[in-house]
Amino acid sequence: SSIQNGNIDLEDGRDCIRQKLHHKNPTDFPYGQEGTDILLLFRELIQNPSSVPSKTYQCQMCGAQQKDVLTYLYPIIYCHGQQCGKFVKKFSRKRATIQDWYDKVHKTSKASRAKHCNQCNQLMDEITFDQAQPNTLAFCLSDTKLQLKEKLTATCNKKAHNMKLIGIVYYSSYHFAIRFIGKDGSMWFHDGQVTKRTCEMDGDFKSTSHADLYETRRMKACLALYM
Repeated sequence: SSIQNGNIDLEDGRDCIRQKLHHKNPTDFPYGQEGTDILLLFRELIQNPSSVPSKTYQCQMCGAQQKDVLTYLYPIIYCHGQQCGKFVKKFSRKRATIQDWYDKVHKTSKASRAKHCNQCNQLMDEITFDQAQPNTLAFCLSDTKLQLKEKLTATCNKKAHNMKLIGIVYYSSYHFAIRFIGKDGSMWFHDGQVTKRTCEMDGDFKSTSHADLYETRRMKACLALYM
């Protein structure tokens, strides 16, 4: 990209994307201080229809087929709510990790469920489970205690794919900032209001505590990005 090649900086890149998104959908991506939903923004930026997992069912009686798209599995996996809270409590001796929660969600998505045909109301059989390997996954971290890991193993069509934590997005008072995670584990902080067009060295991922990963500069983590 132009940013990676050093042709433009982060601020110019942001402004370019903001203009394109506003032109496409001025309601969801307004100018000024109205604000934008960070989950809606991320979904718009990296959504790839071919990577969204789906299940195909076939009726035992009439042979009709039906396809269900599992949008909750991609591109954003939610790590909050009652179900996640109960899951975390099961890990009494060690802290539940992002990997643990991913494995739980992925296993649940593959479990067979009773499904009835829309045409004759008879039971249907699951005949396929399709998912292309996503380039990016985001974990919504609101009100979670899951431990962040530098690496994540994502399973796709029974094959393991290694992904790496590339950034943690932080939120406070209608404003977002980010910590980029380098290949060597170094962290770089960027906040357009503070660091302007540069990034500040911000320690090392492995030596940063769980609490400090989830909060920095009075801002709380809201998204963990893996690629």
